[in-house]
Amino acid sequence: MSGAIELTYGDAWMANVGDIFVAAAQAGLPLNEDVNSGNPIGMGMGTVSITPDGRRLTAADAYLQRAPANLTIVEDSAVSRVIFENKRAMGVETVSGKTYRTTCEVILSGGAINTPQLLLLSGVGPANELNRHKIKQVQELPMVGQNLQDHCFSTIGIVLDQKADMNVVSQSPSPMGWFKLANIDDVQECVDLPEPVRTHRLRATVPDFEIATVSDHDIQVIRWLFHRLLPC
Repeated sequence: MSGAIELTYGDAWMANVGDIFVAAAQAGLPLNEDVNSGNPIGMGMGTVSITPDGRRLTAADAYLQRAPANLTIVEDSAVSRVIFENKRAMGVETVSGKTYRTTCEVILSGGAINTPQLLLLSGVGPANELNRHKIKQVQELPMVGQNLQDHCFSTIGIVLDQKADMNVVSQSPSPMGWFKLANIDDVQECVDLPEPVRTHRLRATVPDFEIATVSDHDIQVIRWLFHRLLPC
């Protein structure tokens, strides 16, 4: 695979990473050699966006600082809607009223919240929602903006003695895994779920919970907080 963002598993891992996989196996949790294969179930290793020289690569580094010659970047120009002509996207309009038109295509890349928001503001989405806000309908798509779900986390913190030998290495990736729970369908909260959600949950590759373990970055942040917030 190739692309602007370089993904690796890192050259150096923290010393306790192997212990996490041993513990997972002892607890009866399956292992997953590639959590990005399309089947996330099992304990695996998250990738990191780090260049060969050890520099963490952000989306801005990859796509903006190394922008191709045919890319024009316009700052402080939040988009308010997509311009449609006969149900074909022909450009965008900004909050300030300026328009940008295209002869090829319009790509929305606003994430899980702003992309459906833009579609709704542009007249694409559930008819009842568009009518409620007096937005002219361009195309009815009932599921636009309907699948957002909370991603709740419960954290367990382990405070280590500052003198403990952690053998912390720079840019270590984090072990993480996704798993299914046995007999969870009998829990009342699952019984009360809407039918489409219940059916979706039964798929073999849809997890019920996630485990994300500590990384070197987390440890460094925690140490910084303790030094700043707690008395010596």
